[in-house]
Amino acid sequence: MQRLPKPIASISTFNRSRVSNGTLLLQGIDGRSASARRFRDLIRSYLEDFDVVSEADETLIRTAAMLTLGLEGMTAAMVRGERASCGWRVS
Repeated sequence: MQRLPKPIASISTFNRSRVSNGTLLLQGIDGRSASARRFRDLIRSYLEDFDVVSEADETLIRTAAMLTLGLEGMTAAMVRGERASCGWRVS
């Protein structure tokens, strides 16, 4: 039977990134803009539906919040009679 190599360092449950532990919304984002506050509110709202949340659940919730925020912006543009665009750019 092949043995797995020992990990280089043990994984601490307390040594997590600021995004993972919830103290930072997104890396490089201030968090005080209206969009950032709405994004945070959506995440909190979606999290209320769960008793236990895994890391995978958190990822799906953040994705759902991002898509909801984009759709809200597109819907507002359409109601104003503008061309709807999510405005997302991939570099």
